Amino acid sequence: MGVKDYKVGETVKVVAGDEEIGFARIESVKLVRWKDIKDEDVIIEGMKRKKDLKRELNRIYGKFDEDSLFTQVIFHMIKKKR
Repeated sequence: MGVKDYKVGETVKVVAGDEEIGFARIESVKLVRWKDIKDEDVIIEGMKRKKDLKRELNRIYGKFDEDSLFTQVIFHMIKKKR
């Protein structure tokens, strides 16, 4: 599902859709089950409601259940593409 192998301190390319946004440094990485996602996590992902986040993740990953694991990556932009 949404389990990725990112490391804290790693620099990664940030892509939205098919557009490269720039580069970021990873500040934290955690695995979280869907049932454990809190309102705070939803806001971090740029959504207002958990059901909106679920709809977006269904679009990306397909259907998932309450025990599905996702990787939450918190990063800081270090270079934006012009």
